[in-house]
Amino acid sequence: MKNRKRTYIIMGLMLALLIGALGVTYAKLREVYLGSENQKLIVGDIYLHYTENNTITFNEGASRATYDPTKYFEFTISGKNTYTEEDIVYDVVLNYGDDHETRTTRLRDDLLRFRLVELVENPSTHVVEEQVIFDDRSYVSIDNMRIYKATIPAETNNQVDHTYRLYAWITNLVVLGNKDTADYDFSTWSDVYASIRVDVTGDFVDKMVGQPIYDIVKTGAASDSGIRFYEVNGTDNGNGKFVRSTTTNTQYPIYYYRGNVLENNVIFAEKCWKIVRTTETGGTKLIYNGEISNDGECNNTNANTQLPSTSSWAVDGLSLSYVGYNYGVNYPITDQALSGTYINTVSWNGTRYIYSTENGNTSNSINATHHYICENENCTSLRYYYYYSTSYAYYITLTGGKTIENVLDEMLFASTDTNKILIHGVIDDWYDANIKTNYENYLEDTTFCADRSVSLQNRGAWNPNGGSAMNDILKFDALKRIEDKNENNPPTLTCSNPNDRMSVGNGKLDNPVALLTSDEAALAGLEWNVNNSNNYLYTGNYYWLLTPSSMNNSSARQANVTNAGKLYRGNIDSAAGVRPVISLKHGVLVFSGQGTASNPYIAGTLRPNS
Repeated sequence: MKNRKRTYIIMGLMLALLIGALGVTYAKLREVYLGSENQKLIVGDIYLHYTENNTITFNEGASRATYDPTKYFEFTISGKNTYTEEDIVYDVVLNYGDDHETRTTRLRDDLLRFRLVELVENPSTHVVEEQVIFDDRSYVSIDNMRIYKATIPAETNNQVDHTYRLYAWITNLVVLGNKDTADYDFSTWSDVYASIRVDVTGDFVDKMVGQPIYDIVKTGAASDSGIRFYEVNGTDNGNGKFVRSTTTNTQYPIYYYRGNVLENNVIFAEKCWKIVRTTETGGTKLIYNGEISNDGECNNTNANTQLPSTSSWAVDGLSLSYVGYNYGVNYPITDQALSGTYINTVSWNGTRYIYSTENGNTSNSINATHHYICENENCTSLRYYYYYSTSYAYYITLTGGKTIENVLDEMLFASTDTNKILIHGVIDDWYDANIKTNYENYLEDTTFCADRSVSLQNRGAWNPNGGSAMNDILKFDALKRIEDKNENNPPTLTCSNPNDRMSVGNGKLDNPVALLTSDEAALAGLEWNVNNSNNYLYTGNYYWLLTPSSMNNSSARQANVTNAGKLYRGNIDSAAGVRPVISLKHGVLVFSGQGTASNPYIAGTLRPNS
């Protein structure tokens, strides 16, 4: 049911580049008619056929810096699909062509460059223009390499025509000379040829055999048992794909990328992503990496790797933070100047405590253990002082009989997610505009962990059993895991407090999208307070992570990745980038690409029943 004919693209000098064309159509396997015109298979009013009409001839001097706008191979795909339930899927695929009659050395694939465009009529000027699909793209291997995929949608009751132009040329980066330093010596070059076939196939289902993206991450992964997680990645400390050694006995072991990897680039939902790791449910977690370039590449850096707008973690736009900032617990923090007659400090048993004065009367003195002070004579509201310096004291106000123990319970343990913070809104707005309608079915509702765990010894003056309000600050355990660089306390992907597990299913997220955690960044090879530009998470720009960091004087702090590529933290009223994180279902397939920035994996077809 397939006919084949070849179109020759011939160049002068010493190299012949042959491109053939395979025209194949879709046909429902009923009464199949093989048409005699322009290679088509037709069943009733459902058809797809392919035509091409020209030959390219290269002049002397085959290698070029870019394409020749007068040299192209033009082909048209026409289709009609009155079927109401399924789209026709068609693919443009590169393959090796025939051997040359006399030459024996096939040109190295990556020395070929390709540009694919579609001819589209400009609705304003009615002039047919080239709409670039990709430009100046190369492939490590062109064997069975799908370069483009599109559809004839169901209920296409009138014929549609898509005309494409494929440009092919040899890069001028080819080096001829000494065989030890060049691509080819002159003797071999005289025997070089290139032969490429262009195949066009179509069906209701994708005929190419896809590979689950989970399996791509899994393949070739080494054990991480020897990695020192609190040092940056390096040649002797993890560069590549690894399996988390503590998960090897689970149904879906965790595979992840670490260090200076180049093959974890993915195009999904018409956006660029980096693969970070697989999930406990067999999905694959991706971090946003910007828009696709005009030539189909994903080589973004700096601010281009994140959403166009930045956001603060502050709630309701206030410059002062809230306790429980991941969820917006409404205890505003206030600062008070240590001057005049209202607030002073005294020394008592070697520790500085805060007390109030009113007309020289010190009757409302602060509780020495819990750092309380009454705000009025009847003590209907309390201030709890958790930090002070020589100039300012910082407190929260408690009413309704609440104590610091109540606040800590809400801050660290309770399910207090009724007040969504601003950064959730930034992510959700982007998700609604770019993912929700057409691509949400490809995503799993994975769990994101906003770990609020704080051991008693890390709570400073927030500790109900006391603590110095002068020196100690509250540090979340996630920060201590990274900051202490203790190999006995490695990064974790579990979430001990159920209320810290954020998903659509438990109502803590409106959409299956959030941010990367500091533990995931450490697994990827970043180190606390150590610059690292030799890592795929480095962008040259600041961006937020999901993990809370600490409470320090007037500001809560959130983990981030700095513009120098180190794990650090920033005040939540600061501006930094936002890089959404999603998780593809286990059944999402990849059909083409090699994971590099210039040739990303193309993901998006979902296996049935996934």
